[in-house]
Amino acid sequence: MNISNILKDNRSHLKYTYNYSLIQLKLPQTYEIYNLGVVLYEKNNFKLKVIPNIYKLSTCLNLTNLEGIEFSISILSDRILNYKEVIPGNISQSIYLSEIRTYTTSKEIEVALDELYSETITLQKAFHEKEKSINIYDKPHILTNLKEIVEKNKYTNIQFNKKILNVHKKIDTVIYENKKPIIAAEVVSPYVQDFFKNFGESFIVMQELNSNNDIKIKMLYMPRLSQMNSNQLHNYRTAKQIADNNKIKVYDTADYSQFLGEIESQSSKYSQRLF
Repeated sequence: MNISNILKDNRSHLKYTYNYSLIQLKLPQTYEIYNLGVVLYEKNNFKLKVIPNIYKLSTCLNLTNLEGIEFSISILSDRILNYKEVIPGNISQSIYLSEIRTYTTSKEIEVALDELYSETITLQKAFHEKEKSINIYDKPHILTNLKEIVEKNKYTNIQFNKKILNVHKKIDTVIYENKKPIIAAEVVSPYVQDFFKNFGESFIVMQELNSNNDIKIKMLYMPRLSQMNSNQLHNYRTAKQIADNNKIKVYDTADYSQFLGEIESQSSKYSQRLF
């Protein structure tokens, strides 16, 4: 494997950067999350794409309030397209608009919308298959779980999807002390097909943070949530070695609370040393 290709910055041909948010269905009984649609926008140009027939969800999920789900999505769509508002959070008991993230591509917005829809929509193939496919170990699920623990424990200094000076994308997780960013953590899931693409982008972020004097600790969170197959394990070990060679901390605990508690504790200790 050519490691230089993994870490190569291939962003020079990617001339469009959009914001996007996922329309998600949350099942309170099982805590499963399904992506039903995507909102993509740049300035006042908003595009939205949702699965074509909400009522077909009953072919692969045990749902009883499809009318309510359809109504919630219609209200959300109207708010986005007519009022140009994207406000992450609960739209209803089961419909949720995810945190805003960035999407960089060489495609114009209409094509980029279809591209992102194909990459993210959980149930796009479920209507034609007997078994649904969902990766509960992908990055959006990890971030959602982390955010829920932060809200539950009221960690006011831990924030997600934050912009930091001289970094080309928003940082997944940032810990603040005295209103300044002090710890930056990027989340990388070892359980996805484009692992090295994601790892490479987060690695570039780690390098960009070298010029930021406020950031005292930078790290990658690559949780080992389940047993890996041989290819995943090989890729993980390769990425871990690259990080170690570049003195980048890697946390791999599957315990989200332990990870958040540890970095929150580190920020407090570092803040005390400053004073």
